[in-house]
Amino acid sequence: MAAYLLGMGPLPPPQPEEVAVAMANHMLDHPDDNIDPQLRRHETELGWKSNDDAKRDPARQLATDNDLRDTFHMLVKTKNSTRRKKEVVMQVVHLNPLAPQPTKKKTDGNKVMDFAYGEELCTVKEKLKCEQHNGPNRWCYVSPDDPSEHVKLGLEEVTLWKDDPTLDWACIVPPNCLSLDKLCERATKRTGNKTTAKAALGPAIHIHNHFTTPADPL
Repeated sequence: MAAYLLGMGPLPPPQPEEVAVAMANHMLDHPDDNIDPQLRRHETELGWKSNDDAKRDPARQLATDNDLRDTFHMLVKTKNSTRRKKEVVMQVVHLNPLAPQPTKKKTDGNKVMDFAYGEELCTVKEKLKCEQHNGPNRWCYVSPDDPSEHVKLGLEEVTLWKDDPTLDWACIVPPNCLSLDKLCERATKRTGNKTTAKAALGPAIHIHNHFTTPADPL
């Protein structure tokens, strides 16, 4: 450096600790998306520990440029030691991290709304429960004009029924959001397809096996 300043030599390469300090300052002045956005230069306190420190050892503070320069100088000196055999690792520690936000618990109002939602759904399920077609997730709409006609409803249709603002709690008048005509048409097509498939197979063939005994020959 002296020869360079006297005009008698080239500029010497920067020392590793000088490069590290310059990079750290550049990163602080030019935030990167990969750096924790919660870190604020004027509020955050950083420290460091090496892999030689125990877990309970306090971290050394990194508060100034001099702290950072001295830290890298010491780490480079340790790394270049002839007696050093293992790798030198520097771990940066956040000394004053923000406390985690507590998990929001459901308020009494939310609990009441959830309970009311469940009560309404259970009421509609019970009203649309079909005694003729038993089974899980099976409900039917039976028209008062033709009790023999059952329109199969799934859980989606039952939920739509419950969410209708003009809900008929007796479940006699279907809501406008349900296309019962389409449901009936779909059920009719399924029945027609089954009938067509049976007709294509032809009449049923019945086989009767008759086994004779010596006392009852053919």
